[in-house]
Amino acid sequence: MTAARPSEGACTEAGSAAIDAVAPTDEAAQRRIHGEGTPESAWRAWDALRSLPRLSVEALVPASSRVVVAAPHPDDEVLGCGGALAALARGGRRILVVGVTDGENSHADSLKWTARLLARERRQERQRGLDQLGVAEPPLALRLPDGGVAAAEGVAARALMDIVRPGDVLISTWRFDGHPDHE
Repeated sequence: MTAARPSEGACTEAGSAAIDAVAPTDEAAQRRIHGEGTPESAWRAWDALRSLPRLSVEALVPASSRVVVAAPHPDDEVLGCGGALAALARGGRRILVVGVTDGENSHADSLKWTARLLARERRQERQRGLDQLGVAEPPLALRLPDGGVAAAEGVAARALMDIVRPGDVLISTWRFDGHPDHE
């Protein structure tokens, strides 16, 4: 997902180096989610992962910064950076999660889970996950269509530009992980 960028001072040198170390490659650009997605073993076997520098939460997020997590789907914030969010919450840091979609199309062929019912359930799951991590502020919901974020990229970018302030650290999914809503 391409969106708003916080001010240049929002990223530390270490954080910028980590981001630059994962530059898009032809291999990454060709990745697409199929079936159940990319198994953990495939991520662990990926050579570029081993070359990333280790960063502490403190190095990535300056003490005076608010963390804004743009989560394309409910669970992306927990699966993508749950450990960091828990550490930041324990340290009393300001955290805002922005739910881009409600994940209402994750079970599109289900007879049990209608889009409306699934959206409600996934919003509740997001809140329960954030509660477990100690994130106090309730998430904001953009409610863009699940599976249709690319078509609404301008709407998402404008919304994030209104939310993200100078000094914030914006965290989101990696745009080359193969999911079109993440790109």
